[in-house]
Amino acid sequence: MRQTNYFYPKNNASCYWKQKSGGCTFCGFTALGGKYAPSKSTPPSRLIRNFRKFTLKNHDFIMKKGYLSICPNGGMFTEVPPELRQEIYSYAGKYGIKLTYDSRAQVVLGGEEWLSHELKQACKDAISEVKVNHIVVFGLEVANDADLVKINKGTALSDFEQAANAVLSKGAGVGVNILIGPPMVEDPIRKAFETVKYAVEVLKATYVYIGACVPMGAKSKEAYNSGAWNPVSPSEASEIFRQIKLLYPDIIVDYSNQAVHMKHRKPLGVVRYSAKEQERQRQNVREMCAAVFGTA
Repeated sequence: MRQTNYFYPKNNASCYWKQKSGGCTFCGFTALGGKYAPSKSTPPSRLIRNFRKFTLKNHDFIMKKGYLSICPNGGMFTEVPPELRQEIYSYAGKYGIKLTYDSRAQVVLGGEEWLSHELKQACKDAISEVKVNHIVVFGLEVANDADLVKINKGTALSDFEQAANAVLSKGAGVGVNILIGPPMVEDPIRKAFETVKYAVEVLKATYVYIGACVPMGAKSKEAYNSGAWNPVSPSEASEIFRQIKLLYPDIIVDYSNQAVHMKHRKPLGVVRYSAKEQERQRQNVREMCAAVFGTA
């Protein structure tokens, strides 16, 4: 029986940023449109039952890992109902484990003006729920303001820095999600390493989740199908992860290489790389890592 320490609440409510602005260009929710979020969310009682079933099945693995990650369709404070949040906090406190969960930077800073009254209140209360055993994970993706605009993130580096400081002031930890090669982001390998460096050195992140970007949202699929954008290869993505693990052995570094599940649009229709080409790609990643971190 496969176990995991990642819990997906499945609240039938997608990220409020998607509903407001169409969402980030790489996000799969943008492809689902209004069909994804029904008018009636899942009752909190059912979500709590689902969580209890999840922890019963995966408790030993969660304890082995030492942390539980909550992965809502958006953020912890805005897409997860308070009843479920309290159940989650209680479980983590009872067993003395760390708790990681996603949040938009603006949420822990008090929210945005255009939010509904309900969401504004959730944002206002958010920072009061942050505890010392929590790691608040921000969707940094790429540490470059121009690129954040390109992917319609709706957040600037200054927002991430303010939010990180707010979390750290509570004695909690900061985490980041980093996306390797989002659509239209040039020089993705170098920027992946620069983003990790920024996250650890500037935001003081102690948890890093790295994902290789693949065509999910409508805009990223359009770019991929037209040949305007090609994701990094599985070999490049896995080598980036390996180098980051070596560089930062004292923080939590987790990884998902979705690139292994897709074929790449390469010149002349190449969809598989030879062993020689894979090694060339890995060597290129190692050289870029050395250049960014000054270890050459």
